[in-house]
Amino acid sequence: MEVRSEVAEFLQPRRPARLSDSEVRFQPDEVLFTPGTRAGLAIVLEVLGAERSGVVVPRPSWEYDWFIERAGQEGGRVADRTPGFPPRPAGT
Repeated sequence: MEVRSEVAEFLQPRRPARLSDSEVRFQPDEVLFTPGTRAGLAIVLEVLGAERSGVVVPRPSWEYDWFIERAGQEGGRVADRTPGFPPRPAGT
């Protein structure tokens, strides 16, 4: 809990003094450590969202599809390319 408290304090928004009265604060019990992004993603997918509510992931992706299916979610597809993107400098 000591490390989580330190991380929560570090993540507090840095604001000018005139804005420091905001009530938004990170709490130590909101800090979660995972052994990597895949484990973190698996936890988020298991905990958040109603079954089959849908998840959008970038493509190409790592093995997210397995985590999405295991959590009972549906993966949405987002185009990974926009026509004419990325810009190509003249002469290339």
